[in-house]
Amino acid sequence: MLSSAKAHHSTPNITYTHLDANHLPLSTTSTILQPQTFTKIFSNAALHWILRVPPAQRTAILKSLHNLLVPSGTFAAEFGAHGNCAEVHAALIAALVHRGVAVEVVREACPWWFPSEEEVKELWTEAGFVVESLQVELRQTELPQGDVGGWVKLFGSAFLELVQEGEREGVVKEVMSVLESIGRVGGSNGVFRINYVRCRILARRGV
Repeated sequence: MLSSAKAHHSTPNITYTHLDANHLPLSTTSTILQPQTFTKIFSNAALHWILRVPPAQRTAILKSLHNLLVPSGTFAAEFGAHGNCAEVHAALIAALVHRGVAVEVVREACPWWFPSEEEVKELWTEAGFVVESLQVELRQTELPQGDVGGWVKLFGSAFLELVQEGEREGVVKEVMSVLESIGRVGGSNGVFRINYVRCRILARRGV
């Protein structure tokens, strides 16, 4: 991805780099990131993965992003909110419990952080941001492959790793069976939709 960006969208004022958001090398001596050098930060469909860490670490990550912005710089983000893909999440938990995995273990393995609107506002404010707008909406999303199996394998792999490899396909099939009458629209040949609940936030660094 970076190679393609550098090859096809390279300009003197753009730098492409790969960094771990949990450990941003932020310092006045950094050749990559220096405090108060960015006017805008944007994130799409990533923070619900990145912020699946202990609460103190969430605050630290957001404070690092806050420190990157110039005064009045903006941070715009969209990510999964409370209730996102809840039907798939519940079906995965049930399928794994049916195979002897303790429900507490399944919950701990969840790779996502889907916060409430109140949690988001509190966290961003604690990190120093001024929240200008915050919206949560239900957005039913059609799966291009026509069923939820591929989605589970791609985004739910952390759950599948809780059972032996030979059991994983059975977990996927159970989830597909349970959700067939819930997500399918228009009969057996219709489309399959997941209930995405998305949070959109626009915040700024104070002057």
